[in-house]
Amino acid sequence: MALKVQFPTLLMEVAPVLVSDVHGTGKSTISKIMGRIFGDHGESISDMNKLTGRFSVIAEETLFVGADEIMFSGDRKRADVLKGILADDRINVEKKFFDAQTIANMLGIIFTSNHEHVAHVEASDRRYGFLEVMDTLAGDKAYWAEFYAWLKGGGYGEILFQLLQRDVSQFERRDIPVSKKKAQNILASLEGVDAWLLESANRGTMTLEGASLSTPDANSCFVDKNNMYAAYLEWTHKHHRYTSPMDVAQFWKHLRTNLDVVVHENKGGKGNGHRRSVELVLPPKAIQRVHLANNLTQPEVEELDDVPELWDWLSKF
Repeated sequence: MALKVQFPTLLMEVAPVLVSDVHGTGKSTISKIMGRIFGDHGESISDMNKLTGRFSVIAEETLFVGADEIMFSGDRKRADVLKGILADDRINVEKKFFDAQTIANMLGIIFTSNHEHVAHVEASDRRYGFLEVMDTLAGDKAYWAEFYAWLKGGGYGEILFQLLQRDVSQFERRDIPVSKKKAQNILASLEGVDAWLLESANRGTMTLEGASLSTPDANSCFVDKNNMYAAYLEWTHKHHRYTSPMDVAQFWKHLRTNLDVVVHENKGGKGNGHRRSVELVLPPKAIQRVHLANNLTQPEVEELDDVPELWDWLSKF
């Protein structure tokens, strides 16, 4: 927040996403404080169209946006539009009955939500920083009454002073700490073969016959090639019946290239009835994804929630 306050016309390029499981934790309070600081150049919205719609002009005079309960978890089109809004130096605005024009993009955005899956987030994402807001103060009417009274009695000015004094000379806003909440959104955003691979790995099987992924070295397994592709087709029909699945050549190409899966084929002896099988050697990226999905509540993954580091990033944002 300090960077945006000290350099109000700076395009932030990244956006904090404040998430909690319950209401009343204070998420929107941060946006309200920033909105008060920016005055006429700050705005709170709860409608995605005001941000990504064709006739959105919010970027014309706005420097800060607090976006409350705006979800785009299942909307790839809006997610792609939002990427441009977050990152492009110049942005198109179009008023009704007027020609579109291109203006400088100076937006800073903070998202807040009570939903588990807020955004469509790719594994390589560098745009969103997810922070989980603890529910310690949820429903504590006395605390919030006292806090808001403090804000009205000069607290806004005190916060502004502290933000202006904060040293952000060495702050790199794109170095976003990884958190458990972001990991969950990345996993929930997987599509197609990637989503099927994750789900299959969680079940411990990748074929119709139930060949297990569990092996002594934990990074390879033998599966029947035809059954594996058939399992993918069955999954696609069940979960995405209106989406055309990859053909068999695309399927194996995707595993080899996009997931870096090494495939060793064993065609079996002629006439001996052996079925064609493959050995999958999962790369570190795929192994990490599987482990992450299987261990989201385990200590090693919980360590991703480095609260001091995450909140330090937000305060300097």
